[in-house]
Amino acid sequence: MIRLNLKNNIEGGRLTLSNAYIKTVAEKLLADFCPAALETPQAIDVDRLITEYFGYDLLYEWLSHNLSVLGMTNFDDGVLTLFDPHTKRIKKENVKKNTVIIDNRMNEGANRVRYSYTAAHECGHIIFDNLAVRAMREDSRQMMECAEEFDPVAYQKALPKNQKDDARWIEHYCDHFASCLILPDKTVRMAAAQILRKYKFESPFIYPHTKEEQQFCVEVLAGGIAGVFETSKEAAMYKLFDLKVIRGGREFYERMKAKYK
Repeated sequence: MIRLNLKNNIEGGRLTLSNAYIKTVAEKLLADFCPAALETPQAIDVDRLITEYFGYDLLYEWLSHNLSVLGMTNFDDGVLTLFDPHTKRIKKENVKKNTVIIDNRMNEGANRVRYSYTAAHECGHIIFDNLAVRAMREDSRQMMECAEEFDPVAYQKALPKNQKDDARWIEHYCDHFASCLILPDKTVRMAAAQILRKYKFESPFIYPHTKEEQQFCVEVLAGGIAGVFETSKEAAMYKLFDLKVIRGGREFYERMKAKYK
């Protein structure tokens, strides 16, 4: 089990982490749990990470009526609010401490490609919200409920000056951690280079000017990465932009995501 000392990252009772630090934590975790994943492109067994490495229970329930909640991490014994698909009503059930709950529909059809990212996100809560933060905060939460999507750039723009929302930024930390965990920089670059070489690209990166090049980036390049690492094309595409394998700014990424997702 990795050990973290985040005392220097607590400012005014809030956790402040850089993306670089979060990536380092993810890589240290992989080195301890599955070192081969840092050398060879492959998917990791996130279920085993939750249950065997962290020692948490893993449950599947109906968390909402519309997939607005993908996962939850429960740190203490308590009561869980669930959706009953048969009666179409809310129900309450007891849940034990140290339990990760994933929505049932994440195991179905097209949602399956999002499963590993969702489960890895919950691992982020185990690390950052539970192990590192709860002991240092009075406002520690019994349960973290994870919504469908959080855009840290848009959220930051919407905040009043100098205002921070610790719970929402924890979501950003866990999102970035999930990306670094299931899509390690080194092996994603390796897999991308293999795909580009296969299709006769001489450079290890691509700047897609034409419609055909854009389609190649999504369907072949991001699609190939998603297949190897068992995640969504959107997550793969974001990582490829982040690593500058696909060259273009945020607006270009948003345009491609909206057009080809």
